[in-house]
Amino acid sequence: MDQGTEKFYGDAKKHWESIPPTVDGMLGGFAKISPTDINGSREFIRPFITMGGGETETTRALDCGAGIGRITKRLLLPIFKEVDMVELSQNFLDQAPAFIGEEFSKVKNRFCSGLQDFCPAEGHYNVIWCQWVLGHLKDDDLIKFFQRCQKGLSENGLIFVKENVTTDEREFDSEDSSYTRSLDNLRSLIEKAGLKIILDRKQKGFPKALYNVYMFALRQNGFRYIGTSDDNNDINSIVNVNPYVSYVHRGKCRCTHLYQPVCGVNGITYRNDCVRDLNGVNIAYVGTCITSCPTEYVPVCGVDGQTYYNKCYLKAVGVACAYDGKCVQQCPSEYDIVCGTDGLLYVNDCHRKMNGVGLADMSLCKEKCSLELVPVCGVDGRTYDNDCIRQAAGVQLASTGKCPVICTEEYKPVCGVDGITYGNECKRQKAGVQLASTGECSVVCTEDYNPVCGVDGITYGNECKRQKAGVQLASGGRCPVICTEEYNPVCGVDGITYGNECKRQKAGVQLASTGECPVICTEEYNPVCGVDGVTYGNECKRQKAGVQLALSGECPVICTEEYNPVCGVDGLTYGNDCKRQEAGVELASPGECKKSCTNDYNPVCGSDGLTYMNQCWLIEGGVDVISQGECPKCPSTMNPVCGADGKTYDNDCWLKEAGISFHHQGECCKGYKPVCGVNNRTFNNECELNLQGIAKQYDGVCLAK
Repeated sequence: MDQGTEKFYGDAKKHWESIPPTVDGMLGGFAKISPTDINGSREFIRPFITMGGGETETTRALDCGAGIGRITKRLLLPIFKEVDMVELSQNFLDQAPAFIGEEFSKVKNRFCSGLQDFCPAEGHYNVIWCQWVLGHLKDDDLIKFFQRCQKGLSENGLIFVKENVTTDEREFDSEDSSYTRSLDNLRSLIEKAGLKIILDRKQKGFPKALYNVYMFALRQNGFRYIGTSDDNNDINSIVNVNPYVSYVHRGKCRCTHLYQPVCGVNGITYRNDCVRDLNGVNIAYVGTCITSCPTEYVPVCGVDGQTYYNKCYLKAVGVACAYDGKCVQQCPSEYDIVCGTDGLLYVNDCHRKMNGVGLADMSLCKEKCSLELVPVCGVDGRTYDNDCIRQAAGVQLASTGKCPVICTEEYKPVCGVDGITYGNECKRQKAGVQLASTGECSVVCTEDYNPVCGVDGITYGNECKRQKAGVQLASGGRCPVICTEEYNPVCGVDGITYGNECKRQKAGVQLASTGECPVICTEEYNPVCGVDGVTYGNECKRQKAGVQLALSGECPVICTEEYNPVCGVDGLTYGNDCKRQEAGVELASPGECKKSCTNDYNPVCGSDGLTYMNQCWLIEGGVDVISQGECPKCPSTMNPVCGADGKTYDNDCWLKEAGISFHHQGECCKGYKPVCGVNNRTFNNECELNLQGIAKQYDGVCLAK
């Protein structure tokens, strides 16, 4: 291989290795044309294969320049039992299983090779499909590749080529290192390879900015030469634009083997409409004949939009009558000129059928129209390519030039190839966008969170999801939440009980369980007073009791007049202990004070650890003397302990001084900040969790399981 040739193929390989393995990457950013492309290819191949009445079997096909398998998946696998793929880029072949999906089991071989080096197995393939790849072969290598492909075909096998063509001899694209050849150049190379063109046809429906694309059906020993739908020089040597119906060959009218039965008014079922037409019999209805009906022509329109020969035939197929006379239907404005058995040209096959006329060969028409583009507007509001075509449609002239497009607001959605839903067909045509499908476009939204509020009061995750729901926009951002006061409590993971589900969502807290949160209060002493006059140890205990708050701190003491005397250390007798506490005096003894003791202050320390005013009072209390003077106070050493009252004492002495039971060594745990342990038990805070030696599972109350 010389250096120039090596560079030519090397540059192509580098280019495709830099392309992303997607349909858009395969088609150079024109993924939207893929459905149109596949439909055109499917129509082109169908009459040659057995399922379409042809002679080519559908056992095995080869996809050349297969990429990630777009042609394999959409065109070949629905037709053939097995498909092999040959592709220059290993990256593309590696992506094929994921792209093709379930049908990939029918892909038997994937060859990573340039076509200049590839040799198909001899007699192996019914069809070899080459699309948008032959431009990567030099002329000599293309001829050799075609010759190798001929040997790779089985009996009645065919080679299909689909390529861009240029009006110049050929053009070179340095970006992907490929040639775009002219129609004559392609035909010449095909002929040099020893192949014959059975049929060639221009692909319709692509954007005007793209190259013209032609399809070729090739074989070594060709059947009859059908020709090209763009060649109008000899009408007696070409097929009708529609390959499923009649064509003229060597002066005789022929029909294909396609089985699409129609019933004639003579009660006979014909293989297809072409065979019926050749026999000179009017059509009664589409389908096999069911019963015999009179041959009198009294047309009626069925609710299926089809015109029937008379009411008998309408009833025979079980269709209800819409009205008497021919169906009035709205035909598309696309031009695909056909000839009727009445010798007149029709804009397309719909117009012919609407007039109840059979399909004839173009040679039978009295006049033909050119495809020259000199638009005129008909009184039916349609723009015709030229005045001849308008006259062929039987429509009066409204004006020269294109018709102004005025669309109604009728909502009958269609989806364009740009992924946009248009309100009706008129609006799609006005936008100049090809049709993808009837109905609204399927919407696939991302999970990006960019909330918007709909007029239904619902917050949608993003604008796409709102549009998909068919709801008008109220505002950007989340919808404002307005909750009722209905009490239907739920518990949040923050341990707080919310009045209803709406209030929980508004707070942005996840749900722990339905119903009120379980309340677990600490022993921390931070008193509050309830409206019931009771002092609660802390706020949690008040809430748990279901009592409203009166004030912070202990409740004020209001003593009764009940007489249950106690003696204070001040030597005074109080009517009851409440009154002693209200006076802020320590208790000396129950009962009235004895008059035998004076109030002289000569303190002594009792065995109970209390200081008495004098020894008299100590003896009255039945306590032994420990020492003269006040009882010593506890040391200032910091060795904190937690008492059963929830308070932390500096050391064990002060705990005993207060007369409180021991709870645990160290400071008391404070605050309510629930955590869930690995034992699925909720603790008031992490301190209590650690005291029990339990590992933390997560913050918040344990969720119900």
